[in-house]
Amino acid sequence: LVTEFAPRLDRLLLRLARFPLPVIACLSGHAYAGGALIAAACDFRTMRADRGRFCFPEVDIKIPFTPIMTEIVRLLPNPQVAWHMASTGIALGGEEAVKAGVVDKALGEAELLPTTMAWAAELAKKDPAAALPPVKEKPLALNHTQLQITVDAETMETLNEVKQLLSHTIPDGNLKGVLKYMLNLTAQTLKKRKGQDTKEI
Repeated sequence: LVTEFAPRLDRLLLRLARFPLPVIACLSGHAYAGGALIAAACDFRTMRADRGRFCFPEVDIKIPFTPIMTEIVRLLPNPQVAWHMASTGIALGGEEAVKAGVVDKALGEAELLPTTMAWAAELAKKDPAAALPPVKEKPLALNHTQLQITVDAETMETLNEVKQLLSHTIPDGNLKGVLKYMLNLTAQTLKKRKGQDTKEI
């Protein structure tokens, strides 16, 4: 889940959060976990007043947020409530979410979609540059860059060998941890070698 689904969800969340036009999430039922994150990545949220909950249950199901997911939660209009939701796993109904400042409108089933679409149509008439919410100007997760590489069988064999050698340092064999350890060790070695070469000159 962490190695396959989470990176894909991160990419989707970033696309939504950085989309150069206002985005409205229409919550017609429950928005839990990934659904709640997608809603948080949008600029505006409408929700049914009589049904459904808005919730980040990760703290209860023991699935940690990635750095990007953490930033997405912080995009909600009320940071204090967002932190409370993520820290406790509390589930908010439509009216509660509006009062908490994390959802813009709580509506009945019959009016939810028409009202949301009408709002979207009004926003579409605006000048995108002038109407761009400040949140979209904020770079997300600048300290985390996703890197995808393809390696041959020999390199993969070497990586697996290093994972075994580092089993005492990185028990779970996390590839990110292994690569970070290798890069740090290589950098230290190269710095020492460069210093020795300088001394010899």
